[in-house]
Amino acid sequence: MQLVVNAVRPTVSYRALALGADNFQLGLIAAGFALLSLVFAIPVGRMIDHRGEMPFIVSGLVLVTAVAFALLTVDSIWALFATQAVLGLGQVLTTVGMQALIANSGSEHRDSRFGAFTVVVSLGQFAGPAVAGVLAQHVPVPEALRMGPAMSLAGSSVFLAAGVAGLIGCLLAMSNRHQGSAARGDLVTKPPTDVSMLRSIGRVLRQPSAPQAMFASIAVLTTTDLLVAYLPAYGEAAGLSTTTVGLLLSARAGASICSRLFLQPLTRMVGRFRLLVLSTAVPALVLAPLTLLESVPVAFVLLVIAGFGLGMGQPLSLVWITETAPGNMRGTAVGVRLSGNRLGQVAIPALVGGVVGSAGLGAVFVAMAVMLAGSSMLTITGSRGRQSEEG
Repeated sequence: MQLVVNAVRPTVSYRALALGADNFQLGLIAAGFALLSLVFAIPVGRMIDHRGEMPFIVSGLVLVTAVAFALLTVDSIWALFATQAVLGLGQVLTTVGMQALIANSGSEHRDSRFGAFTVVVSLGQFAGPAVAGVLAQHVPVPEALRMGPAMSLAGSSVFLAAGVAGLIGCLLAMSNRHQGSAARGDLVTKPPTDVSMLRSIGRVLRQPSAPQAMFASIAVLTTTDLLVAYLPAYGEAAGLSTTTVGLLLSARAGASICSRLFLQPLTRMVGRFRLLVLSTAVPALVLAPLTLLESVPVAFVLLVIAGFGLGMGQPLSLVWITETAPGNMRGTAVGVRLSGNRLGQVAIPALVGGVVGSAGLGAVFVAMAVMLAGSSMLTITGSRGRQSEEG
């Protein structure tokens, strides 16, 4: 799923540019990815608490695969927006299911399991843009497979390959005989069905430092989304090839893999609180001047530094929130966190897209830096009690 999503999303930006999209429309398309998942993340988490994880994992993969194939026929900006909304919903169904599966698997190795999960996410983020860049530039769709005029537009070979990869993922998921924690009866007590959604959300957010961890997660995820959406536009303005832009995105993801591989020893050395602060503060410092520099090697270095910090934000916030959540509400807690992420993914790219229209492309990277720096300050000022607790 991660390979498909991370190959499709930057390629959609290229197709939008080929269709004449401006910076504001690019921001709307990026925001569309979070639209449906914003609405459904918490209900999905609540259903997973009652019904188990596997049906939602499979359903999400089916949606992601269907979108990849549907993009072969899309030739309008608003249709691209719609496909991104469905793609985001599919990702949320699968991701909430996977994260709940890990959260319910026992606390003894939860850090390492979430670390492994996020490494896999980073592998998809690393391989997806690089493979997409090479396919888009060097591998056209064979004439025999072209089903309509849209197949001659940018990215058709990427969408075709992503659809095939998605089919493989669907088959693997459907062949999994694992039934999930709820179906096995691993949860001692299921959450009561008469508790309202608002009360469930409130219970999750009242846990220690949960709001700070959620805001850090929003800042990190939205920054990653903005990089995926706007680095192609930056590359086109700077005269960079699609392969170079894909490799820049992959450099960031590769650095995230490294940071997640060393997450446990780093947590022991620095502490979860301090590491969460650094994971947003350091990327803020290096992303702000990115568009002012004309050197591609320097851009690679800056994105590697940013990626190393950004890679730690997601697993740290995941462990933090699921550890503090009640045992029978971990699916709900994951859903609340993802819903917060999607709210940021809807509102912030749309807002940034409006700013870019008048202030220029460099304002996107300044906005990322401001958002990440704000997250660091909020974590510092709001989590002193947690810091002292960790010693």
